[in-house]
Amino acid sequence: MKVCKVYPTKSHCSMCVDTWESYSGDVSQMPDCKECEFNTREYKIIDFVNGLFCTYALLEHSGKLEKVLISRLHDIREVE
Repeated sequence: MKVCKVYPTKSHCSMCVDTWESYSGDVSQMPDCKECEFNTREYKIIDFVNGLFCTYALLEHSGKLEKVLISRLHDIREVE
């Protein structure tokens, strides 16, 4: 079984940065992206799907399927 992590979308990152700026704006209090829930969640790779203009990965997490652009995948590895 192959698992991977997915880079968060730009909208998720902008929500985090906007929230941080509205509360403090202090650089030392900026949340660490390495601890972001969207960045650390592991997904099981089910299949790859060819679309009209790009290729998607079909991923599973907590019993839910999600279609993600393959350019957002990272830390792909084989687990037993």
